[in-house]
Amino acid sequence: MLDIITCFVKNLKGGFQVAHLTLRVTIEMVIALATQVILLHILLLVFGLANASFWSAFLVELFFVFPSTWIITIGYCCIRLRNLTILEGTHKYIPEKHPTQWHKKMGYLRIIEKIVPQEVKPQVYRMASFAIGKNVVIAGHISDPDITEIGDNTVVGSGSLILGHSIEGSRIILKKIVVGKNCVVGANSVVMPGVSIGDNAKIGAGAVIPKDTLVDASSTWVGVPAKQLKK
Repeated sequence: MLDIITCFVKNLKGGFQVAHLTLRVTIEMVIALATQVILLHILLLVFGLANASFWSAFLVELFFVFPSTWIITIGYCCIRLRNLTILEGTHKYIPEKHPTQWHKKMGYLRIIEKIVPQEVKPQVYRMASFAIGKNVVIAGHISDPDITEIGDNTVVGSGSLILGHSIEGSRIILKKIVVGKNCVVGANSVVMPGVSIGDNAKIGAGAVIPKDTLVDASSTWVGVPAKQLKK
């Protein structure tokens, strides 16, 4: 009975910890948006639009408030991500004692995932100082872009997952992933931590590349777990 109570208290404490981090990120975003609203009111006063008609106010909202809010939110997330230091390696994974840097990073990345269109996601990642090459298409999900390197002209297919971390019992493992130039990561495929993919390689749709796998340049991998196709 005592073990059950102890487990419940620990889980409850971990839930409060996650809720606290989520609330903190939310408060930071509210402060940033409130600052933007104050600047908007100052602008309206400067241009004599404080008593403007409904349509004038609507146009200001449409062409200034919405775009500027979007830009400020993305810029703020990128700045915060650039200032977060996430160390590779193996760490203890205890929810109530988990490194807050990782939790914060995931929070800002989720915001970017929700509001940034696919077409400009590589540019936004580069703004956050992530190693994303030129002419990259990201239609899938990169869970840890800060420890992921993607070369020029690479396509990350729809529904694919490039996963820089894995949680194994009480441990969380963070390992860098390298995807070379001119690669194709097929739709719904999964790339696990520590994987290195050479230039011009192709990962088939639905394939799962196991941890620490070295994918040779110009090779093709398919299946679960993925295996290299013989030429």
